[in-house]
Amino acid sequence: MQTQQAAIGGQPDLPHRRGGLPLATRLADACPPDNILLDVPVDSAIQLFDLAARFIARSSGVCAERIANELATREQLGSTGLGQGVAIPHARVDGLGSAVALFVRALYPFAFNAPDRKPVREFVVLALPKEDDRAHLELLADAARCFSERSFRQASRDAQTPDEIHRLMQRTH
Repeated sequence: MQTQQAAIGGQPDLPHRRGGLPLATRLADACPPDNILLDVPVDSAIQLFDLAARFIARSSGVCAERIANELATREQLGSTGLGQGVAIPHARVDGLGSAVALFVRALYPFAFNAPDRKPVREFVVLALPKEDDRAHLELLADAARCFSERSFRQASRDAQTPDEIHRLMQRTH
């Protein structure tokens, strides 16, 4: 049954832990099909962060500039590139009520300071509440686990629709 929040573009209701934070610790839960953007014309980290921040701000009520700044600040600490054309930019954002994941497949790969020095085309952007260490670690681990598998990477590159990618994320568990 779809909740009203999900029907208007928000996150579906998820079980909550003590303190009221939702348990969106699986990538598929934090990244519904509406958060999957394919063949997006971005060609730099700044463009990616701005796009992701505007998208996340629409549903979270947190200022897009704050989200973009947190993503850029985190990236300056060290690259979030995994290699093999994948990166998981992430940041903790003050005022964010729940974890949000956004999958972005760029139209063309671009340099992202990945450890293998290959350009990156697929991004899982994570915006996480500052106070939720568990969601932060579990979502990062889940995204890294998915994209460390060659078959997952290939299937995500071959996917034609957001629903296909979301089903792929769901099958990893």
